[in-house]
Amino acid sequence: MIPQKILDKAVKYHGHYGPFLVIGIRASLYALQKMGNVRVCHIFCPQKKPYLCVSDGVMSVIGCKILHHKGEGIRLCFEGVGNTLCISVHGELIQTLSGSKWNELEKLAEMVRNMEFSDIFEVS
Repeated sequence: MIPQKILDKAVKYHGHYGPFLVIGIRASLYALQKMGNVRVCHIFCPQKKPYLCVSDGVMSVIGCKILHHKGEGIRLCFEGVGNTLCISVHGELIQTLSGSKWNELEKLAEMVRNMEFSDIFEVS
């Protein structure tokens, strides 16, 4: 679950509450829990909105250096000291979210916020 304080900070930083922001927050919280310290996050995704909104979720939680790479889907690779954790978003979820309309964003953000982690991500 995302603590309200973190969510409020992320929404203020990003400007609105949306599902791709929540994806970045959830992936970052998981990475911190598993790694303890994150120095760099590589984000592989199409280089346009809404996919890039994931980076604001990462920045809000971790505040680390973020490197964007052109890619299909969404994959976040977190680098710590001597370890790396990669998290991919399931393609079906990306398809569901990517065509959403502005007035649906908050509803979809809540959906992603409340989904089981394994229904959103695959960890490698």
